[in-house]
Formats: sequence, C-alpha cells, structure tokens
Amino acid sequence: MIYTEGCLPKASHWFERHILPVAIVVAVLAVLQILGICFAQNLRNDILAQKAKWSWHTHPMMNYYRHQRKQTAMEPIKNALSQAGDLVQQVAHTVVDAIRGTDNEQASKDNDDKPKTEQNIDSKQKKFDKEQDSSIQKSEITTPPGGYQDSAQQSDAKVLATSWPDLVGKSRHDAEEYIKARGYSNIKVMKKGTSSTTEHDESRVILFVDDNDVIVEEPKVG
Repeated sequence: MIYTEGCLPKASHWFERHILPVAIVVAVLAVLQILGICFAQNLRNDILAQKAKWSWHTHPMMNYYRHQRKQTAMEPIKNALSQAGDLVQQVAHTVVDAIRGTDNEQASKDNDDKPKTEQNIDSKQKKFDKEQDSSIQKSEITTPPGGYQDSAQQSDAKVLATSWPDLVGKSRHDAEEYIKARGYSNIKVMKKGTSSTTEHDESRVILFVDDNDVIVEEPKVG
C-alpha cells in the first residue's frame, strides 16, 4: 500500500472534520484545570490560616487577616466560574452554528439535485425523440416493391412513446408529471405484484409502484 499524502495534511484534514468534539474536550479540560487550581489555592489558604492560629491567633490583626483570606480565596473561584460560563456559551454557539450549517448544506444539495434529475429526464426524452425522427425519415425514404408508398403508414410512423424505462427508480409524482407532459392524462397506479386489467387501452399508462411510491417496473401504455 502506497500513501500519497503526508502526515501533516492528514492530521489537518482530521482536525477540520472533528473541530467540534476537539473544542468540547478542550473546554472541559480547561474548566477542570481551573477548578483544580482554585481548590488548591483555597486549601493553601486554609492551611496558612490554621498555622497562624497556632502562633498568633490572639493577635488583633487576625480578624482582618481572616476577612482578607476569605476575599482572596473567593476571587479565583468567581473568575473561574465566569470564564467557564463564557467558554460553555461559546461552545454552545459553535454547536448551533454547525447544526444550522449542516441543515443549510443539505437543503441546498437537495435543491441542486432536483433540477439535475429533471434535466436528465428531458435530455433522455429529447434523445429518444431525435432517434424517432431519424427512423421516420429513413422509413419515408424507403419505398416498397412496385413503387407503392403507404402515405397513411408514414403519417402514423411518428407516434408517442409507449414505454419509459428511464423512469424506473423515480418517484410516483415525478413519473406522473413526466408522462402527463408527453400527452397522456389517463394514468393508473398499481402496487407491485398486482395483476392489471385485461382490457387494453391505448390512452392509458400503468405505473407499478412499491410501498414507498417508487416506480419498480417500466411504465407502459396498455
């Protein structure tokens, strides 16, 4: 096996794809580190205060020192909690923006795929019509033995398509719209495996669909 990319591009691509979980892990670790520092500072102040009681706890400045110790111990905790709140808020905004960006990309992708599907169907129909015109021109040039040419047969050579194999796998709605645009308004929808009626109707098109309304068999006139 030969790797065509280096470690640095691979690591960069991985980090870009996993930026959200990495940001969450970093935020959690930062909060834990800050809380550990605050608790350690508080423990240190408690130890110093306890040691002070053993030597000069009756000193007039002891109350002032205790008050200052409490204020000093609370400041890191307040700052840490404020920073943790800001960090959590930033992560939440990042998650919301990422979810909205994914939804917008999916919606734009669906909107881009729909015109492409319709364009593919139209191009295939144009190709089929072109082939039909070519075959009709050839039939008009050919004259049967005896010099007789059936003009009525020529006029009927150019007819509407009677089957659409390209619609297999398309949705029922798209297939109905496509067939109606080709001049057939009588469309009968049947479930796969259901037997059709014995009467043949040249103006009717039968669609066989599954439980998800997807065309499973080639639509034909009949």
